[in-house]
Amino acid sequence: MNKIALRGFGAAALLIVGLTACGGPAVSNEAASVPVSETATTTPTPSPTPAKQYTSEELTAIALQLRDANGLKLSVMSMADASGVEQQSRAMFEGAVIEPAACKELMLASLLPTDNVKGVVGTSLDTSTGTSTGVTLSSGLDEEFIQADFAKQDQISDCAGMTMTMGETTVTLRARKIEATVSTPLSMALRTDSVLADGRTQSTILVRGAKDGVVITGLAYGGKTEAEAIARAVDLVNQAAALIK
Repeated sequence: MNKIALRGFGAAALLIVGLTACGGPAVSNEAASVPVSETATTTPTPSPTPAKQYTSEELTAIALQLRDANGLKLSVMSMADASGVEQQSRAMFEGAVIEPAACKELMLASLLPTDNVKGVVGTSLDTSTGTSTGVTLSSGLDEEFIQADFAKQDQISDCAGMTMTMGETTVTLRARKIEATVSTPLSMALRTDSVLADGRTQSTILVRGAKDGVVITGLAYGGKTEAEAIARAVDLVNQAAALIK
């Protein structure tokens, strides 16, 4: 798969991530303030060990070991090579008319930051079935951002029936949680259906996991059944997770 196709997949990944992570503010895990008696003592909370920061080369090495449903290697490129994707996606969101209006800011806030973040994209296209599968690996994201991003899946219904209008084109977006078994400490799975004005529909399965500071996002397009598409995305996430030590 050439670099143009890979850039297109990277843009699609950012778009779907933004659209499906707009479920509302993250749930706070901060405990309410409790008065401490004069005789009480507190034990300092140990600082968590910082997650390893993977380089683009290390993430690429992991992605090159992944295999698609047919046992074939993925086409892999660094996110740095997909220059402008995040900026283009952000500009697209900013210029669109989005209803409910509250979802627009949530979508913009949901785009993965690129500053000091290393990432790679791996893709696979099965021309015989017209299906495609891909994975993104990102390292360097702030732990609080990761926790908040995964927490948003519980509020996905707030923006599950949104519309996005760009020029004369209006797209209706429907998102819902789906069941998927992922081997990472944090996980989420969503299905997004994009419906155009002429009735055409594109469905996307997003399965995301996080392990040791690395966010792994599997995407699957097409397929005979939802279960088959989920299995393809889950398999890539689990393969990548097993290689993160």
